[in-house]
Amino acid sequence: MQASIVIDVGFGDSGKGLVTDYLVEECLRHSAAPADCLVVRFSGGHQAGHTVVRDGRRHVFSNFGAGSLQQVDSFYSRHTIIFAPAILLEHSSLPGSVRLYIDPHAEMATPYDIAWNQVVSSRLGHGTCGLGIGPTVQRSRAGLLLKALDLSNPWILANKLDSIRNYYEHLDLSRYTSDPYNNSHVRRAGLQNREPDSGLQAVDWSKVQSQWANEVDHLDMDYFQEQCRTLYESKWFSLISFAEAITARSRTARVIFEGSQGVLLDQRHGIYPHVTWAHTTSRNAWELIGQSDKFQAIDITYVSRTYLTRHGAGPLPLRPLDASGLQNFAAETNQGNVWQGDLRLAELDPALLQYALDCDQSYHQPGLGAIQKNLVISCLDQRPSFDPGGLLHSLRTPFQNVYGSYGPRASDIQLLAYPGRGRSP
Repeated sequence: MQASIVIDVGFGDSGKGLVTDYLVEECLRHSAAPADCLVVRFSGGHQAGHTVVRDGRRHVFSNFGAGSLQQVDSFYSRHTIIFAPAILLEHSSLPGSVRLYIDPHAEMATPYDIAWNQVVSSRLGHGTCGLGIGPTVQRSRAGLLLKALDLSNPWILANKLDSIRNYYEHLDLSRYTSDPYNNSHVRRAGLQNREPDSGLQAVDWSKVQSQWANEVDHLDMDYFQEQCRTLYESKWFSLISFAEAITARSRTARVIFEGSQGVLLDQRHGIYPHVTWAHTTSRNAWELIGQSDKFQAIDITYVSRTYLTRHGAGPLPLRPLDASGLQNFAAETNQGNVWQGDLRLAELDPALLQYALDCDQSYHQPGLGAIQKNLVISCLDQRPSFDPGGLLHSLRTPFQNVYGSYGPRASDIQLLAYPGRGRSP
C-alpha cells in the first residue's frame, strides 16, 4: 500500500486540492477501481477551501476529500473537525456514489462555537474563517467534548449541546485583563507599529458575552439536531476508525493524505496569535501511517505558489506583490470576506519556504519506510517569467521530482526537468 502526503509549505491556498486531484487521477490511471484509492483528511475541518476543476466543473471542497469528483471516498480522521449541516449541503452537489467515513473521535463544531468565534474575532481581528474551529478546539481541551460518535444518540447530543451553551454563558474570562496580550512588553520592545492588524488591543469581554448571548437567541438548534440525525442515518456516511477504513483496501491501494492550510499557520510553528488550531505539518499523517504495517511506500508532495498568499490577519514578508501583475488571477477562489479580510500577496521568500520544509522534516519517521519528496510549484501560468531552477538552487531540501502547475486542472501539472535538484544540507 502506498501513502502519499500533500503539504502546503506557505500560509495556505497553494493548491492542495489541485494536487490531491492529480494524485487521485494518477492512482486511477493504474487501477480501474476507485476503491483502490482513499483520500484522508488528517487536520483542519470544514473551513477548507480546496478547489478542483474537472470535466468542465469547478468545486470547492470543504467537507469531502478533493478526489470526490473522481468518485473516490473520503476519510476524516480523529484530528479533524466536522459540521453536520455543511457536510449534507456539500454532499448534495457531489456524485451520489461517494462515501464519507469519519473517525468516531473526530470533533464536532456547533452553532454555539461558530457564534462565539465570530463575536470574538470581530473584536480581536486575529484572522479567522469564522467557522468555529478555534473555539471547538478550546472547549474540547477544557473537557467539553462533542464527538462524531455522539451523532448516534440524540439524547446524548441534545444534553451535550446544552452543556456547551452553558460553557460559553459562564466562561471564566478572569484570565483576561485590560491588557490581555501584555502590550507593555510590546511597547517596551519598540514593536508597537510592527504589525497594524496584530490584534494587540484591550477587549471588553463583558460586551463579547452579551453580544454572543444575543446571537445565540436567534439560533435554530432544533434544525441543527435534525441535520445531525439526517447525517447519521445517511447511507453514504459511516463512523469507522482509520484501521477499519484501510482494512478493506487492497495492498496495492493508494491512500492520499490531504493536508489543510499551510505549515506557516501551524499552531506550533506559526506566529501567534495568527495561527490555526491544528497541526498543518505531516505530523498527524505520520501518526496514522504508523498504525498499520500495510504501507510499503511513502511519498510527500510539498506545494507552493510562485508567490506567497495570506488570507487573514498576521505578518507577511515585506515585499508586497500587486495582483494586477498576475495573469489568470480573476478566477481566484479566495476572495475578501468579513472575517478574513482581503487576500494579501507577497514575493516568495526561499528562506521562509525552507523554514517550512524544515518544520515538516522534523516530524518525518524514516523507520516507517523510505520517503520520496516531491515539490509542486503552482500558479506558473500566472507568472510565466518565474524561474523554478533559481528557487530550487536556494533550497537545501532535495526533491525526487519537481512539478509545475500551469492552470487549475490536474492536466495542467507537468513534470519539470529538475530531478533531484536541491542543495545538500
